[in-house]
Amino acid sequence: MFSLRHDFTYLDWAIVGFGSVLLLAHVLLFLTASFADNAGQHPKLKRTQEYLLLLSELLPLMGLLGTVQALLFTFKAFGAEEGDAVMTMAQMKTFVQDFAPALTTTANGLFFLIPNLLVNALAWFALPRVSPSKE
Repeated sequence: MFSLRHDFTYLDWAIVGFGSVLLLAHVLLFLTASFADNAGQHPKLKRTQEYLLLLSELLPLMGLLGTVQALLFTFKAFGAEEGDAVMTMAQMKTFVQDFAPALTTTANGLFFLIPNLLVNALAWFALPRVSPSKE
């Protein structure tokens, strides 16, 4: 992903796993819609596409949750120390290491959202229009 130098948190792995499963589901939906002769006879495909789109919107929210979690952890760790107002180099290194998950979770959430939205858009064009009477 974006940052292989930092350890992934559990939330990073959850985003990567969930985003990968959703991307696979989107690709399968696109292939079904593209190559099935009777895709227009199955209004459930359109409903499945809407559910997948809704689930894809959770990815950046999970990234935001990881960002807030890492920020709270980082500032809590530095709020507990009493001392000088100036940070030492060791404290700055710790600060950056604690702050890194805030960036990786956000990046992973967006990294998996974008391909999911693109494949969903392709499936939207591949699925024929279903009239409300057929649902």
